[in-house]
Amino acid sequence: MSYYPICLELKGRKCLVIGGGEIAEHKVNSLLACEASVTVVSPEVTSGLKDLINQKKVTYLPKKYDEKDLDQAFLVIAATNRPGVNARIYRDASRRNILVNVVDRPKYCNFIVPALVKRGDLLLSISTSGKSPALAKKIREKLEKEFGEEYESFLKILGELRENIHRQVKDPSLRRTLVHQVLDWDILDLLKKGELKSVQEKKLSLLEDLGLRN
Repeated sequence: MSYYPICLELKGRKCLVIGGGEIAEHKVNSLLACEASVTVVSPEVTSGLKDLINQKKVTYLPKKYDEKDLDQAFLVIAATNRPGVNARIYRDASRRNILVNVVDRPKYCNFIVPALVKRGDLLLSISTSGKSPALAKKIREKLEKEFGEEYESFLKILGELRENIHRQVKDPSLRRTLVHQVLDWDILDLLKKGELKSVQEKKLSLLEDLGLRN
């Protein structure tokens, strides 16, 4: 299987999670983090899911799965402990051309979820195309050490500098040069050391050096 890598924008879209166990809870939280509109279908749910339901963060249908549950769904995750039900969910969703993932069953998925390292807007994804989730996890743990929390602030600063450059520099070639030049400055090293005041001073200095206004 050859997969096409893609990042989905889920804000406000109906995402259906079928199942109420710990795996389903994890999937629900990951969807909520993307501001999806989440519906859970399951006769029973974990205490964590109950909290989300009571807080009205998700819609809850306390029942067994029925194909009508797929109505208006953009994406479906099947996380039940019943293989026959999971297979039926896959067939029903596929027939409707809905994105569907059956947890730990690649043959019943038209998309798979990679291992992730997230630092603010920085998102690193690792996939073995379903061949070895254990290897993907090992690589993720390695990347988590290499790309620390400072990258969240670093990317925010890069975005601000890039916005200034694009707003004030008209020449496309010069814009590209300046954007790449920013990456070579020592802002990341200052962030790693926790020298936030020096970071702000450096940012202002860089804007002055480039002849730009903040």
